[in-house]
Amino acid sequence: MPITSSVAWLLGEVVPQKQDVAQSLTRVFLHHSQVVAFVSAFARHEISKITDTNTIFRGNTLVSKCIDELMKLVGHHYLRSTLKPTLDLIFRERKPCEIDPTKLQPGESREANLCNLKEYINQILKPIIYSALNCPPVMCQIFSELKELANTYFPSEREVRYSVISGFVFLRFFAPAILHPKLFDLTSEQIDPSTQRTLTLLSKTVQSVGNQVSSRTSNQNFRESYMREVFAHCITDKHVEQTRTFLEILSSIPNGSQKAHDTPVILKEGFMTKRAQGRKKFGIKNFKTRFFRLTTHSLTYSKTESGSPLCDIPVENILAVERVQESSFKIKNMFQLVQEGRTLYIQAMNCVEEKEWMDLLTKVCQYNSHRLKQYHPGAYINSVWLCCKSTSENAPGCSAVSNFPDRNLKVHIDSNREMERLKSLLKDNFASLEKLHNMCESAAVYGTAQEVTIGGVAVEQPSCTYQSLHSLITSVIQLEHEHRNHQRRLVHTVRYGSKQAPIGDDNYLLLASSIAKLDNSGGSGEAVCPVRKTSSSPC
Repeated sequence: MPITSSVAWLLGEVVPQKQDVAQSLTRVFLHHSQVVAFVSAFARHEISKITDTNTIFRGNTLVSKCIDELMKLVGHHYLRSTLKPTLDLIFRERKPCEIDPTKLQPGESREANLCNLKEYINQILKPIIYSALNCPPVMCQIFSELKELANTYFPSEREVRYSVISGFVFLRFFAPAILHPKLFDLTSEQIDPSTQRTLTLLSKTVQSVGNQVSSRTSNQNFRESYMREVFAHCITDKHVEQTRTFLEILSSIPNGSQKAHDTPVILKEGFMTKRAQGRKKFGIKNFKTRFFRLTTHSLTYSKTESGSPLCDIPVENILAVERVQESSFKIKNMFQLVQEGRTLYIQAMNCVEEKEWMDLLTKVCQYNSHRLKQYHPGAYINSVWLCCKSTSENAPGCSAVSNFPDRNLKVHIDSNREMERLKSLLKDNFASLEKLHNMCESAAVYGTAQEVTIGGVAVEQPSCTYQSLHSLITSVIQLEHEHRNHQRRLVHTVRYGSKQAPIGDDNYLLLASSIAKLDNSGGSGEAVCPVRKTSSSPC
């Protein structure tokens, strides 16, 4: 069945306000763990019809609004952890940042304001660029699908793989949150005009970074000449490359399975000291310096920076990343990487390096389905675990791992209520639904030659669309009929003044009045949503 015959697509075309449809559809599919497949299917349909790559996902289509809604639902904590510290600083300091010469207040220096603005730009962009590993997994999966679609349909236009992601991340996620922090629950403070102007300039800059990173040329178009120095400061080759790396990481982890065009992105590399992993039962397990490289796919180490990898550990094989008790080897800055059947002990150059390596390794493997919940903080030396004195090398861990992800932490969604909202939207737009039903009926059943279009888009298979509409209308009528019968039973069985319908309950009185009018007119649920009985046509 083509996308244009699906109930979700028809809902988006029949209901005037796509946002209402997007909210409920996204919540229902997210609740049932089908939102990635749903968005991917609709995105594929939209991107396959694109002729101008500059317009990809830039309109208010159903799939764009669904991705917007998804980012709001699951990305709130990510947004707060990334932006709130800098926004709080801006609200505390309230430094003037106006650089438009026509808007400067008496006594203000444009040069001083420009310095303030550049400082805030650095403080807002840096957390964004280094936040990829904190992005919610479902958002990463969506961005991974979008990048794969861009590579599939526009293989010769490399910048498209960035524009499909940056359009959402920068233009529809970070920039609006910076401009209107109260709407995104990033502050409860009253924002004075001067601070709001600072937020406006910062939001403009973030949007420009998002646009430039997917541009084919380095030429910059300035609507406002006073922003020239700002853009020159933040849109350099170095910044663009950093931002592209951010988008690559954002759309690469966690994937579950690697995509055909998914190129590993280097997250960190450098020399560290490792202890032999003990692949042989006997032999001295000594310490050696190796060059480590962590990518979005694996951790490798080699003798030299340009040497061939001696070992390649896929990210999905990492079970835990934890510190090692200093007493185990009498060595500081030691951590362990636990795999199935063996543990790799690594010493970082210093405590800062140790933390950076551990943070990155933990984040890239944190959603592995088989991660350990318990580990050994001590090493296994001379056939005994130094922490718990167990003699079995395969003994279960004796301490809880740190930062174990709670998979039960989900957005609370009432799926039944969202389905009720969708039914109400269909009922409210029943006339449009029936009109479309009749058009497809003429084309599918009676062979009308006229092309059927919805919202300017031609229906690919009117017979399939007709069947979908016929089933949809029948379901709406049946649900409305059952709903009315339930309301009648409620009015007839619940006594006014009881606990269920206390005196003064306007909802009960309104319900009783509407049911009485319906009964007096001899109507039923079908009267609200009339439809002709017609023969069905096979798809």
